[in-house]
Amino acid sequence: MTVITDPRIVAQKLELDALLHIVPLKHLWAFPDQARAIWIGDRSDYAALVLLDAQAASYDRAAYPDARHVAIITGTQPPLINALLNHVPKTGPIVFKLANTVHATEIARRWRIQRARAFLSFTATLPPAPAAGVEIGLRASDAMFALYNEQGHERAWLEALLAKELAFTCELKCDGRTAAVCLAYENYGRIWEVGGVVTVPAYREQGYGSRVVCGALGELHRRGLLPRYQVSEDNLASIALARSIGMTQFLTITHYLSA
Repeated sequence: MTVITDPRIVAQKLELDALLHIVPLKHLWAFPDQARAIWIGDRSDYAALVLLDAQAASYDRAAYPDARHVAIITGTQPPLINALLNHVPKTGPIVFKLANTVHATEIARRWRIQRARAFLSFTATLPPAPAAGVEIGLRASDAMFALYNEQGHERAWLEALLAKELAFTCELKCDGRTAAVCLAYENYGRIWEVGGVVTVPAYREQGYGSRVVCGALGELHRRGLLPRYQVSEDNLASIALARSIGMTQFLTITHYLSA
């Protein structure tokens, strides 16, 4: 059994199926100085861990303010997952992010854990239906930034990505006013996330949200990029939107919090 701790080599292993491993890869890319990586396995079976401080990512700081560590775990066989857990600090609380809920059984042998939430990821390989009227750009108005902020996308963060052309905005106007927005930004390599989907209340239930998302998907397809659309399990409207425009679910990441 091989044990690898070099983050670059671990990333190369995970890149063999980058879409399946997008969550650990995204964190390795976003926090190169704060993330540790471990891969255990052989030719057919493996387990991988990306471990970082719970204060590194803005989402984790807000969602799990008392947590000390985030452990992102993926793999195949439970014995390998069990071996991987030897590298997780005993001090907590710890947020475990699992690509397979079966692995929670191994974790529960060592920690008292409680399920917190789950996120569904969708993708699309075919071009979407045409999205008439959707404007694609590298800038956003104050009104657009306010809508993105509602989804937790801070202006400074987005402006920095737009300046580097690592993101783009999508806007649909009605009567000269912003009716709906979304954005797309680099997750890891060719995989870009579509998020920040907001429809102004006065324009809801008219299909505008679907149109801006289709606009983003169309632009990603034109660029030869692979979309990822992540939705909280309780956001039924966004899940329905993804399915209505032909996106397919490929991953569920479930969060567990140790006591």
